[in-house]
Amino acid sequence: CRGIIDAMEQGHKGATLAFQVFTYRVAKYIASYMVSLESLDGIIFTGGIGENALPIRREVLAYLQIFGYKEDEKANAAARFGNAGLITEAGTPVVMVIPTNEEFVIAQQSVELL
Repeated sequence: CRGIIDAMEQGHKGATLAFQVFTYRVAKYIASYMVSLESLDGIIFTGGIGENALPIRREVLAYLQIFGYKEDEKANAAARFGNAGLITEAGTPVVMVIPTNEEFVIAQQSVELL
């Protein structure tokens, strides 16, 4: 992901296309899940890309503006590298970044099996 973002920032057309296709598809899947739910409490970005790829979160939220999502740029920029937080403006639907600890969960589940 970082490689694509770095190449895109240097003007690489293929990387830009890959970024646009990826973020569009993420937003499209989120939107398709939204219409199948009775209600939605929030959207959570997590895992390596969700936690650390600010440009991806920004672009996905831009696609979702039609549903009322509006990025809080300062909060979104701060929610990286282990920092959790709400990344949408007050009064708009909730989107958060929540760090994961996959290694800890794997270790816990492994201990339970021993």
